[in-house]
Amino acid sequence: MTPLQRTRVRWSLVAGAAMAAAAALFGLLIPGVVPPVLAAAAFLTGTAVWWMVAPSDGGTVRRGLLAGGLAGLVTHVAYWTLLLLSYGRPFVIWGHRSSDVLQIAAYSAVGIALLGVLTVPLGAAVGGLVAAAQSRYGSPDSDDDADTAGS
Repeated sequence: MTPLQRTRVRWSLVAGAAMAAAAALFGLLIPGVVPPVLAAAAFLTGTAVWWMVAPSDGGTVRRGLLAGGLAGLVTHVAYWTLLLLSYGRPFVIWGHRSSDVLQIAAYSAVGIALLGVLTVPLGAAVGGLVAAAQSRYGSPDSDDDADTAGS
């Protein structure tokens, strides 16, 4: 793995962990939310979105805001998917014949409509902070000396 790839993986995991921490704290404030599932969903989406959207070279805070906001949006879908996979059908309003995909889409849409106004800015703020940290501390050649010294 090249130093640039290693840095990209590292900062994607940092972004995912930061999103998970923010989501878990946010989940504690909302009744009926399962914070561990929300944190796992935010970690997965935060890591994946950061990998896809944020540039490897540290990029700009604007790109971090975009990645964080997108992660705050997509986390709704990941949350309901993980909830369905881990606990079975969370709500069986439509009966046993209802499609899992339909349930995930419906609850995600309601979640985005009700809480998206909070989760998207929260994700954007976290993404902006991670991008600022990455641009300041994340140069790919800063830890090359330590990696090559041991080999």
